[in-house]
Amino acid sequence: MILNKAIGSYLRLKYRLFGKYPTINICEQLAMADRVLIYMPTRVEQFGAALKSLERLRKLRPTWRITVITLIEMVSFIDNKLKVEIIPYSKEDLSFIGLPKSSLKELVKNTQFDLALDFKLRFDILSIALFKLSGAQIKVCFDSNEKSPFYNFEIRVNSAESLTNKYNAMIKYITMIAGSELPQKPAVKTSQ
Repeated sequence: MILNKAIGSYLRLKYRLFGKYPTINICEQLAMADRVLIYMPTRVEQFGAALKSLERLRKLRPTWRITVITLIEMVSFIDNKLKVEIIPYSKEDLSFIGLPKSSLKELVKNTQFDLALDFKLRFDILSIALFKLSGAQIKVCFDSNEKSPFYNFEIRVNSAESLTNKYNAMIKYITMIAGSELPQKPAVKTSQ
């Protein structure tokens, strides 16, 4: 735990000083999104609320190809009707400091993702490492000083809100922006 916090502090400082993300058009990128990676929470009570929001996301965006990363113990809770790919992991897939070993890295690197959603409410070095490997242009998390250097889109929610409302807020904003109409370029008149 202490080692994880120390590594997190080092990485935050490094990203604040040297990690500059390229400028992207969030609306355009979300409108074009097809492959989505979701990092699920590890606590059972958070997992249940996140799963309900995942069901809502599936209804709102049935064409998105969704992959979830979750603890192997949680896989049985994910209904087959959701039609999501699952990347399960266990403690054996992680190094002693919590970073993914090569087998888990390869599972994420094998697919190019457009969007990565972090459903975990607190800082987790594993989600940051996997999202970096995912190649996703948009990396979304809940607003947090600990997470902000690693993500390029944050959802701010009231801390007094229920877990379900927090996850639904993320789904609402992402799908609302993804469904927004892109501004059309004006037609160019040509002389004949």
